[in-house]
Amino acid sequence: MSKILSIEYLNDFISPNQKCIKSLNTSINIPENNQINLDKKGYYEINNGTKRKLEPATITLNDCLACNGCITSTESIFIESQSYQKINAIIEENMSLEENERKILVASISPQSRASLAAVFNISIKSTHARLTYFFTKLLSFSHFVDTNFGRELALYELSNDFIQRYKTKKKGYDDQILPLLTSACPGWICYAEKTHSEILPYISRVKSPQQITGTIIKSKLTEISNKQKQHIYHVSIMPCFDKKLEASREEFSENGIKDVDCVITTSEVLEMLRERSLDLQKMPEAPHDSLISCYMDTDIMEHPGSSSGGYLFQIFTFAAQELFNIDLTNTNSTHNITHIIRNNDMMEYILKGSDNSILLRMAICYGFRNIQNLIRKLKTKKKNISQETNYDFVEVMACPSGCINGGGQLKPKTIELSKTFTQKEWIDHVNNLYNSSTKMTINSIRILQYIKNWDRDFAYKILYTTYRSIPQTSNKQLNQDW
Repeated sequence: MSKILSIEYLNDFISPNQKCIKSLNTSINIPENNQINLDKKGYYEINNGTKRKLEPATITLNDCLACNGCITSTESIFIESQSYQKINAIIEENMSLEENERKILVASISPQSRASLAAVFNISIKSTHARLTYFFTKLLSFSHFVDTNFGRELALYELSNDFIQRYKTKKKGYDDQILPLLTSACPGWICYAEKTHSEILPYISRVKSPQQITGTIIKSKLTEISNKQKQHIYHVSIMPCFDKKLEASREEFSENGIKDVDCVITTSEVLEMLRERSLDLQKMPEAPHDSLISCYMDTDIMEHPGSSSGGYLFQIFTFAAQELFNIDLTNTNSTHNITHIIRNNDMMEYILKGSDNSILLRMAICYGFRNIQNLIRKLKTKKKNISQETNYDFVEVMACPSGCINGGGQLKPKTIELSKTFTQKEWIDHVNNLYNSSTKMTINSIRILQYIKNWDRDFAYKILYTTYRSIPQTSNKQLNQDW
């Protein structure tokens, strides 16, 4: 949900080049010859005799979601290396070494980032991936370029099992604070929950995000098949969101100081890497599909059905219907009693009813800060007469309006040159359509079980699960004083 500071994107400043908007203990460098004057008509900046009226700054609720002091002076150190300039430096340093001393460079890309780049260059998803593979492996000397879909597949599989276990536990009356199960893939949402609503952390799944699962698998896999240790493997993740930089810097996602994901860059930063080399993705050759960790066919790009934020609700809804009630929602020849309620564009409910019209499952998609606030209020209420309408079993939660396809690191129509003029909504719809143009494939439990059959319990937990922590607020008092 974050974005580099610009007139179009006033944000939570999760970027190596920006200071936090709540950076309370740092001085602000103002040129000596600058003055701010106030008259009846507003604020004016005077610099070398030039007078310029200052426009009022506006910050939306969505801009503030993960802020709340998210980037402290300590945290900013962790993400200083999270930039494409750092990648350029790593490449240059790596090429200067003897071949046997070089690190293995690996890049992974999220499906949302791939769709955004495909929209900008007006090429297919499959071709975009093949051209990016060429760019990273042939021109930037990376050893591998993969997508995060297998990491997502594992996340969806484990999240499904997590839900079934929680659902059965609640039905037995053992714990009333384990449903609704909330998704854990959005770092802006996790950061907000940890810092402001720690009491809802038990509701959030501890399954890692696809980014972090992919990172763990890549380093484990390459350690097995090469003579390199993890510290000699450098993993770059391409994501639609700046908050993913902060996620990669969490202590939970490193072992002995070695991170699962070394550097996160956004979709917009990939475009900058192309531009600084005067390269056009449309004119880039295609490279073969990399099958380092892919369990998909090499001939095509596969996506999971459902939302462009990962299809979490679709997976849990269909899986739970089958496992709990023996209802196959994927069977198009059968009629299913499903009610779809649209509260607004970013808040939608799906209700599965039985033959007697009783509610079997109630799930929701919840995107954007306003809807998240409403959801949290419902979770925090202590009243016993909660209406049935708020009694969700599962919620797909994402910080950004429209979800990950509209992440803060994605390419926006106002910041790029396009042959056609798009409104923001038209652009999101266009990228969504491209995302959905890929072949859809539901998760394959047999394939996953075959992949993880040799994992012991501790290794599986390290690969798939994380923990959360309540972060006390200490800056509010000072913030009020300084403001």
